[in-house]
Amino acid sequence: MGFKNFTNSKLFKSTGIYTVSSVINAAIPFMLIPILTRELSTADYGVVSMAAILINIITPIIGMSAHGAVQRKFFDIEGNDFARYVGNSIFLLLGSAVLVLGLFFFFNSIISGVTEVPGKWLYAILLIGISQFLSLLLLAIWQVKGKAFKYGIFQISQSLINFGITIFLVVLMKSGWEGRIVGQLVAVVIGAFFCILYMKKKSYVIFEFDREYIQDILKFSLPLIPHTLGALIIAFTDRILITNMYGIKETGTYTVAYQIGSVIGILTMSFNKAYIPWLFSTLKKDIYTDKVKIVKFTYLYFVVLILVVILSIYILPWFIGIVAGEDFGGASAYTFWIVLGYAFNGMYLMVTGFLFYVKRTGVLSKITFLTAVLNFPVCYFMLKEYGTVGAAISMSIIFGVSFILTWIFSARVYPMPWFTFMKKELS
Repeated sequence: MGFKNFTNSKLFKSTGIYTVSSVINAAIPFMLIPILTRELSTADYGVVSMAAILINIITPIIGMSAHGAVQRKFFDIEGNDFARYVGNSIFLLLGSAVLVLGLFFFFNSIISGVTEVPGKWLYAILLIGISQFLSLLLLAIWQVKGKAFKYGIFQISQSLINFGITIFLVVLMKSGWEGRIVGQLVAVVIGAFFCILYMKKKSYVIFEFDREYIQDILKFSLPLIPHTLGALIIAFTDRILITNMYGIKETGTYTVAYQIGSVIGILTMSFNKAYIPWLFSTLKKDIYTDKVKIVKFTYLYFVVLILVVILSIYILPWFIGIVAGEDFGGASAYTFWIVLGYAFNGMYLMVTGFLFYVKRTGVLSKITFLTAVLNFPVCYFMLKEYGTVGAAISMSIIFGVSFILTWIFSARVYPMPWFTFMKKELS
């Protein structure tokens, strides 16, 4: 794909919209950082971080990652059949949400003790998870339909509501960390109601129970649950261990660094949202020259990520000093390793698409399970040896291992000319 052709392509335009909307969407929470770090103590910020971890853990569980199945099924069925498929994904959401509610009820004190999030707030977190899944469902539909602009407007609107309510509660009402969680709750619940009404209006959803569709969703999604949970364990073990080994205050400082360093993750995810539909449609043609273009583009993408990591060494410490304030000044010690980890994750996203295309999600689960098992001892050892910065080093190592393993196995299940194209060009 030549540069001129790429810049004129739908992929480039969609990537631009996703990137701009994601940057704006991410900029809104970023604007909260200098406010929250001055209104909340490091301990309060740590509680907000642990609540966010719980939200991110339960969302894929209650949704069974069904939005991924919906996204893939779009290319196989259409019309009312697709709408019934979407409706059955919501039936799965409701059933799994009841199971999580039972877990929160019976293990309330244990979960609260590990995370330091008060038990009564677990039910608010469950409601946030349910609402977030409904948003993810509509966003997945818009993504495969190429509705990048609507995707961006929805994300930005939700963040603005979140921002406004948080400012009102935390700054004006002085409600502390509770105000931050309530801001999230109100924003996502409003978004969830909109999603249901919109999908009904556009006939994106029909609520007719279909056992075959339920089975098809589970066949796609169940292998992804260990993968998703493993990925979350990898992503959040650091903060759970820091909380229990060094205290909730250190978790607050580390979280600020993580939020700032995750900018590269926002950009790579934005690109991936536009890239996956294009990749699937291109692979469907099964043309060798197209596969060569995909490989060359992937390598170029890897180089760009490496350059971003190098630039971050010089830019982020200065940026943290301005944004976070004196109380969170120690955050700069973590940023290089966090950015490096997200660069590896961006590379990982580029090679997972092949596994999704051939529906070999079980391979991802095995890889993620292995790296999740490795993550805990590696993170614990690094924390013991290097203090809290060891958590960021561990994150970078694990993300790197995950990328390499995923690349190896994706090349086995869906061969691409990763190296053979160079031999042909040289010969």
